[in-house]
Amino acid sequence: MTGLGGAEGEHLLYKAYQASEMYEDALAALERSSAMKEALRSEQAARRISGLHTERARSEARHFEALYKQIAAISEVGQRIASHLDLESALNTIQSAVNGLMDASTIIIALVDEEKQLLDYRFIICRGERREPFVRPLDTQSFGCWCVQNRADIVVGDLESEYSRYVPSYKELVFDNAPETSLVFIPLLLEEKVVGVLSVQSPRPHAYDPQKVKILYAIGGYIAISIENPRLFAQIERLASTDELTGLPNRRTVIEEPAKVRRRTRRYGRCSGVVMADVDHFKRINDMYGHDAGDIALRSIAAAISSSVRESDVVGRFGGEEFVVVLQETDLHGALLLAERLRRTVEELEIRGPHGEVLRVTASFGVSVISPKDPDRHSVLKRADSALYEARATGRNRVCSRLPDDLGA
Repeated sequence: MTGLGGAEGEHLLYKAYQASEMYEDALAALERSSAMKEALRSEQAARRISGLHTERARSEARHFEALYKQIAAISEVGQRIASHLDLESALNTIQSAVNGLMDASTIIIALVDEEKQLLDYRFIICRGERREPFVRPLDTQSFGCWCVQNRADIVVGDLESEYSRYVPSYKELVFDNAPETSLVFIPLLLEEKVVGVLSVQSPRPHAYDPQKVKILYAIGGYIAISIENPRLFAQIERLASTDELTGLPNRRTVIEEPAKVRRRTRRYGRCSGVVMADVDHFKRINDMYGHDAGDIALRSIAAAISSSVRESDVVGRFGGEEFVVVLQETDLHGALLLAERLRRTVEELEIRGPHGEVLRVTASFGVSVISPKDPDRHSVLKRADSALYEARATGRNRVCSRLPDDLGA
């Protein structure tokens, strides 16, 4: 017999043997009964432990499944946020993302403006409605500014009783005369730099536990990237289109301008001019004074030319010591007058070299105008370059011109 029945049977034998004064057999029966009971207790304990382990395993499985879904959701949200080069589109994505992961009747994203030392509350959604943005100086006593200044998060479970730990007032958070009860502010960090602040808020007390704060930090990392993306994109575009030395549009950019003007010329029949300039004997400056002096000279000439034309005109560095000016709605006579003025401006420049020496330079100029019959953007540049070659060949420091065939020789 096994189990409880076997233990009870051995116990009855023990009593019978004892009554018959068969003590040796009674002891053996008692030992067997005790062993069976102990085995039964062990088996029952093992079952209980197994049951606990099974329940714990199920609980842990549920926990990790929820965690996996959460991580997957954050990852998907992050990819959607980070894929936007337009910050406004990213902000709209953020709203739906945060609402999908936690209770957030109010969402605020503020951007740090380092140059103006402001916190720009750019994106405010309160109960599904977009609110007017506002700015605060970074030294203002507010939750957002505190978060930036201290590079730390703020977690408040009961606004009225806890706000004074951070700020003297929470008026900037009151929408519709009804402040939220719970709130979180986290700094948006990008390589140790605070680029903004994310806040979520709820009317429910103690709505945000440490796990939700961790989720916000994860989303915040993607938001920081989305804030920086447009800045980086604009910077890349600027670097790709700007000459590093002079800050003028580079060759690739300025060569596109005649094409734009040519389209307008064809549509409206208005004349526009192109001037090419080349600094005379520029190699001598580099040879005599060094390349630093040459760089200073090019920057000075670029600034002088830029300040001598209209805002609507385009000045670019064509390469080396050559510059191009595209003159909007200017005929050949006007272009020649401007080129002569630029020639004198360059001739009169007193350029201070790196060691205080005074450098003087001259430049030669070639002028042409854009024709509606030009087959492409290169035609006018070739004519202006041909006129520039003539100016160099006939003594330099002068202005020469070439007209399109349809406008006369």
